[in-house]
Amino acid sequence: MRRTLGDRTTRPARALLTSMILLAGLAGLAVAQNPPPPQAGQAPAASIADLAWISGSWSVSTDRAVIEEHWTSPASNAILAVGRTLADGRMVAFEYLRIEARDDGIFYVAQPSGRSPTAFMLTKLEGRRAVFENPEHDFPKRVIYSRTGDDELTAWVDGGEGSSDALTFTYRRIGR
Repeated sequence: MRRTLGDRTTRPARALLTSMILLAGLAGLAVAQNPPPPQAGQAPAASIADLAWISGSWSVSTDRAVIEEHWTSPASNAILAVGRTLADGRMVAFEYLRIEARDDGIFYVAQPSGRSPTAFMLTKLEGRRAVFENPEHDFPKRVIYSRTGDDELTAWVDGGEGSSDALTFTYRRIGR
């Protein structure tokens, strides 16, 4: 069964998500089943260029909000992004994002509302699907991006393997 963040039963998930994703509580996004968990083991051999498919401007609209993510092309060791949530004609949240190569792997780093960064390590990369994990973080523990079509990007956050809390965001390309 799919429920939106506006439903009474998802308030705990909405509160947790506020600390990480810029659009918590605003978008009427769906709670969904978990995708298959990432394989245990070391980070995959990958480069920033292998994640170029995330580049572009993406938007998801609901009756309550518009959420955007704008990702740069890969350059050197990083892909940068800014996200914002618009509701009632004004910006109500923002987030700085980056995917960066470090000596110990590739990391997705989120800074909602400009707060301290939280890093999630790339644990699985299969074509145009990337799984980033941080088992020490409260919520989410996983951030998953998948390019599901030429003009569609799906982002997924959840509480980790076996968790029933998951949110999906299906973005459409804008400004093409």
